[in-house]
Amino acid sequence: MTIPAANNTAAPRYLDLLRHALCRDHFPDARYDMSSGSLQLMPFDPALRAEGRDWPLEAVTMVGTKRLENLQTCCCTALEEEIPGDFVETGVWRGGCGILMRAVLTTTGDETRKVWLFDSFAGLPKPDVKKTWLVLSHLYPRVSPAGFVVIDDYALPTCKAAVDNFRAKHSIHSPITTIDWSGIFWRK
Repeated sequence: MTIPAANNTAAPRYLDLLRHALCRDHFPDARYDMSSGSLQLMPFDPALRAEGRDWPLEAVTMVGTKRLENLQTCCCTALEEEIPGDFVETGVWRGGCGILMRAVLTTTGDETRKVWLFDSFAGLPKPDVKKTWLVLSHLYPRVSPAGFVVIDDYALPTCKAAVDNFRAKHSIHSPITTIDWSGIFWRK
């Protein structure tokens, strides 16, 4: 990761602390459980939080520490390789990934890129192939060559179908890399 010399030790520690604060795994909160069909509060489970398998009560992201680490790596790689373009997140929930992307830009001294966040802000939508397809159709053509596409909900059958169909229709053969049980990414 390219970090200004003055922040050489502080910046990585700051980003590490921020990732843990965003998912609240160092000062745990409760989690919602819907497996019984009704919303119930359950105790914090560090394994679920790391994998992004819970619905946190207070954390500002659902993606968990593994996907946050991957997101930071993707952002830093894009900066190091001077891949042009802004950073974008769709379906932001409470904005944790957007906060991390902005922090990466700040700690590396990048003042030219923006972070764009898109959401209906109407709650969690029902899984729908059309929404995923719509996002990919509008944004994928704008991804720079060697840029990253990160999908957080690939474990949902409708999301997986939309992604796989989009990649097939557009002859996208870049290998998919698995992050965790639900997250994947590829480079354009």
